[in-house]
Amino acid sequence: MIRFLSLGILTLLLTGCSDSDSPPQGNPADSLRTDRFGYQVDSNVIVGKDNSLSWLKSVVTGYAPVEGERPAKIGWLETTQSCKFPLPSVGDKLVQIHTNETNQVSDVFALSQAEVLERAQAYVSQWQNDGKDPGVNSNRSGDRLRVVNVVVTETAAPVYLVLAGGFDTLWNIQKSPNARLSRVAIIGTRNAGIVNLEPGTPVTVLAGNAAKDCKISISRRPQPFWRVVEAAKGGDQISKEAVASRNAIYNRYDRWFRASFGKASEEVTIGIDQMNHAIVGPLPASLEERFPYRGITDATVQLARTDYAFVAASRDDYDSKHSELVTKKAQQLAGGDLTTLNRKQ
Repeated sequence: MIRFLSLGILTLLLTGCSDSDSPPQGNPADSLRTDRFGYQVDSNVIVGKDNSLSWLKSVVTGYAPVEGERPAKIGWLETTQSCKFPLPSVGDKLVQIHTNETNQVSDVFALSQAEVLERAQAYVSQWQNDGKDPGVNSNRSGDRLRVVNVVVTETAAPVYLVLAGGFDTLWNIQKSPNARLSRVAIIGTRNAGIVNLEPGTPVTVLAGNAAKDCKISISRRPQPFWRVVEAAKGGDQISKEAVASRNAIYNRYDRWFRASFGKASEEVTIGIDQMNHAIVGPLPASLEERFPYRGITDATVQLARTDYAFVAASRDDYDSKHSELVTKKAQQLAGGDLTTLNRKQ
């Protein structure tokens, strides 16, 4: 079920607010779209409990996309030593934020030795075929981390926050002054990280190969409104198989989630298939109670440990750093001198 602010409440929120931080007029639910595996919303909409939809600018001030922002440094997160996380403490409010996609990109990039090796092998093979340097293919879109903003306004209890989903997700925490986080657990399919987490907050990650070794595949329970479920009900065999596979993956994930956190995953989850922002807790009662958005400029980005991670503020900057990694590995594969692969005239 989708919930949204009534136009009356929106009107009250908009009264007296006309600067660039004003929430858009209209209904945020108008941006809602149904995709094959769930809902999608526009980039200016924030998703809350029970799929409630609000304008991001009704919650924070000074929001700007993070692309082009340069963090001060990249650090590493502690990987859990087992396939489980610490159970929530008595009194904690457990919340999982889940999404599969976000279109908010950062200038932080991460990749593994295996990926560099694969690209170097392809580079050498292409050089051998062409008889000359073909140039290193860019993978800028695939290597960059994408940002999900998680706004925490819950003050009734400390929040144990589980951040799950996406292939390369950087979770940007936006905490209101009186909200409390007791612990953060990050589960990632490939690369994963966090930024703007309050110092001293315990955080543990299980991502990439570690998650694969634990046979953890993040999933939501298939819903009747998913297009793939509708197609399956209509008799489409491929969709039937896809839904059966999704149900099996979800059941495995939910069993693991219950063992790790003590509750069923669906009952504590906020999120949809594609979103840029989520909120844990109530909306500010008025525009005056909003708080400033924190980008990633000069912040410390903490990532699940990987082999290579860097910041690249432009395409040329990325291409230079990426090419250096691939070329160095290709030189090793070619015995040190790539020009020996040139075709003799």
